[in-house]
Amino acid sequence: MGAFGLATFAYINQKSEIETIPQATEGMQLIEFPNAADLLEGEMKELKVGEGKQDKVLVSRVKGKIHACGAFCSHFGLPLSWGALFDDKVMCPAHAAGFSVVSG
Repeated sequence: MGAFGLATFAYINQKSEIETIPQATEGMQLIEFPNAADLLEGEMKELKVGEGKQDKVLVSRVKGKIHACGAFCSHFGLPLSWGALFDDKVMCPAHAAGFSVVSG
């Protein structure tokens, strides 16, 4: 099942202390991103969230906050990590379509 079809909850621990841990509902899984503190402003990384080759999310830091969104272009299927991040938009490397990493 692809990253878009996989019901996944990506929990990003941005601090060393845990204030509130969101509860995953049925069909969802809790994924921790252990190197969140190492992600630089404006940087993007793929995070594997399942067994399949396409089971990944794109994690990025924008304005000091970490966000997770789909890792592949919904038009051409290319990895968005190959593109460029401008403000809160990741640009597809194939056709320059922009996707918000904050709202999708």
